[in-house]
Formats: sequence, C-alpha cells, structure tokens
Amino acid sequence: MLKGKHSRVYFIDLKNYENFFNCNNFFERKISQKLIKKQFLTKDLKSNFYKEVISLYKLSKYLFIPKIIYYNPEKLFIIMEYIEGINLKNFIDYLQSFRNKLIVKKILIKTYKILIKICIILDLEGIFKDEWNRPFKHVILKMNNNQILGIYIIDFDRANFNKELRNLPQFLTFVFNNLGFKQYFYLIKEIIYFYRKIFKKYLSFREDY
Repeated sequence: MLKGKHSRVYFIDLKNYENFFNCNNFFERKISQKLIKKQFLTKDLKSNFYKEVISLYKLSKYLFIPKIIYYNPEKLFIIMEYIEGINLKNFIDYLQSFRNKLIVKKILIKTYKILIKICIILDLEGIFKDEWNRPFKHVILKMNNNQILGIYIIDFDRANFNKELRNLPQFLTFVFNNLGFKQYFYLIKEIIYFYRKIFKKYLSFREDY
C-alpha cells in the first residue's frame, strides 16, 4: 500500500476484477499487467476523484497514461493499470552516477523533449496538471537494460480543465532550471509565443471536433 495526501493506493490481482470487464465504464483494452486501486480518503475529495477520472478518460487514446479499468463514484475508488518503472527524481539521481556529464545532459534533453510533446498534448486537450514545476514523482519511466521503453504521467487528481496553454510554460521553466540553462530563461517567452502561434489553429479545430 502507498499512502498519499488525498488517497491510498493498493496493488491488486487482476483475477479478482474480471467481473468488472463488462461494465459500461470499462475502456476496452487487453490488460495483462498488475493493477492498482486508488482509494480517495474522504467524501470531500469527490472533486479530486472526478478530476482523475475525467482526465484519464479524455487521454485514454494516448499511450502515456495508465488505462482506467473501473471506477466507483459512490465509494470513490479507481482501478487502473499499474505503471512499473522509476520516477523522474530517481532517474535523475541515477544519471548523476555517470562520469560523462555530457551524456547525462543529452539523455535528459532527449527525455525532456518527449515530456514537452506530452505537455503540448495536455494543453491541446485542455487539461492543466499544475505540477510541472516539480514533476519528479508524477513522471514514470519504464526501463529495461538501461533503455527507456516508455514515459508515463500519473496522478491527475489536482488537474484543472482550461485552454490557456499552461503546461508547457510551466515545464519549460523546470527544464531550464534543471539543466542549468538559467542564462537562457529569456528564450521561454519566445518559445511560448511560437508554441501559441503554431497550435492555435489546432485548439480551434478541437472545439469543433
């Protein structure tokens, strides 16, 4: 069991939940790995529960989030895929053991480029996660033999829904800080301006979609 501020997370056996697979709120997908049950602690957290459910539902067509299996609005719990891997903080700590710091920076830049794309998708979908200033625990990297197999985002219970394009600017601030590019902070405004200009038409398209 993992205990958080708003919820507790339990690891469960897939076989115990086979009877849920025909429920209306089951998103069809073959699930072979472990599952977790995220139980919100009090009724006061119902809005957090729905923020997570709505976010996972809206993003279910993408591969960077855990797939939801079942949710219960009355008992405020969600059953979803368990994403096995290491979080971003542990990944960065692991890289610090490398002697070649240039390689470390290249790996981080490659990783952050993928996360930038994810931030763009979140902005286009109107889901503001509001945790990109310190994304250490909510970014999970699936690893095998020192190779990154996938990058996932978890925990959407604090999300807000808007179309103000706020994920990317927040994450860029973290990236520039983390990579030691503080002298280039002035570039963030230019990047955000370019980003808004290029993706504005897609936001308009999404409204009509």
